[in-house]
Amino acid sequence: MSFKKNPTPTFGNIPGGEEYCEEVIQDHLKHTANILREQLAPCQSPIERMLGVHLFIEAHGGIRLRIKPQAELDIDGHRYVADFLIGIGLLKSRLVVECDGHEFHERTKEQAAHDRSRDRAMLAAGYTVMRFTGTEIHADVLRCFNEIINFICSDAGDGKNGR
Repeated sequence: MSFKKNPTPTFGNIPGGEEYCEEVIQDHLKHTANILREQLAPCQSPIERMLGVHLFIEAHGGIRLRIKPQAELDIDGHRYVADFLIGIGLLKSRLVVECDGHEFHERTKEQAAHDRSRDRAMLAAGYTVMRFTGTEIHADVLRCFNEIINFICSDAGDGKNGR
């Protein structure tokens, strides 16, 4: 048995049906773009926005992530700001994602030491920290995104994300 390719969907004899649907689609896309812009507004760098757009799209259509950009964490009297704090479902948000641009990270030994000290404080407080360099994000943002999603899915399955 052979199958014929379905023709382009039409709206029969409904006057303006195709135009109406195209208008609804365009309105929906504009609305979604505005929501993404609002959610990405706290991001402080282009690499945060590049990664953030994929995270927020997944949050709205995939595994229902809870994402907070520029999340303030109070750990042992110190205030840290994480690029992203991510949780899944009703589990407590325990994944910190850092986007390390060359300007503010790893440029000097002091900056590198500060980042490692932050990582240790967050780890001691029960957070998991994933760091991505600006080079990694620019080269393959989807690989970085997939690493995060794979970690979340495996971590949620063994209950670690809800400590």
